[in-house]
Amino acid sequence: YTEAKARESYGFNNIVGYPKEERFAGRPTQRVSGLYKTLESKCSMGFHAGWEQPHWFYKPGQDTQYRPSFRRTNWFEPVGFEYKQVMQKVGVIDLSPFGKFNIKGQDSVRLLDHLFANVIPKVGFTNISHMLTPKGRVYAELT
Repeated sequence: YTEAKARESYGFNNIVGYPKEERFAGRPTQRVSGLYKTLESKCSMGFHAGWEQPHWFYKPGQDTQYRPSFRRTNWFEPVGFEYKQVMQKVGVIDLSPFGKFNIKGQDSVRLLDHLFANVIPKVGFTNISHMLTPKGRVYAELT
């Protein structure tokens, strides 16, 4: 995988890069969620943090190919539809590529307040926050 990605990156060194562009060398990877086989025929799969994951689902007759663009891509409408379904009805979101931490204990909120630059949300809510180094520099962005 690493060799394929390095060759691809070097080969694309002087070409135009599109926003949210997918590169296909080394794919599909071995890191897939348990849903991969079920989903791959119903959606366009993408790459995130070494994992294959659904990027958008399509309806019969829709363009299923990945088409990069500086404007709205062919997946703009399907993603908008998915968003409405999840927000107004129900949906399943595959978060396999994301690391998860389970922090428990009496001082867990105090620890998180110390590590992150943002206010820790109430239970049942989420936000994006930056984890800081001891010198106050950004170490990572977490949700």
